[in-house]
Amino acid sequence: MVQNVNFDLYYVINRSEREFLYEILGDVIKAVATTLNIPDTIGYNWPREFGQLIADIKANTTGIETVIISTYCQNDLGLSTTNTLEGAYSGARQLECTINGIGERGVVMTSHHGLLATSPE
Repeated sequence: MVQNVNFDLYYVINRSEREFLYEILGDVIKAVATTLNIPDTIGYNWPREFGQLIADIKANTTGIETVIISTYCQNDLGLSTTNTLEGAYSGARQLECTINGIGERGVVMTSHHGLLATSPE
């Protein structure tokens, strides 16, 4: 039996009405999803906008407390680390990144930036 089902909203967050997003996410949670990946695949979100999106999804999606929220942010505007961290501050528990910049387009948050930014010291 599958223990983890990841649902990705690629290319959707900037192109859909929020109410539609909440409805779709609630439906996939009810059906099977255990992890919801909310990516900035276009790389054009500003940090406050992205953090607010995660907060709004948490506040308005039925069943959200039963899943893990994940983020994946492209770096087209140089904001992938900041957007990813804003997602974390707003409730995302899984942060997707690259190791040494190696990965799709090579421009999502690198692991060392994420570790340094979240270090308690």
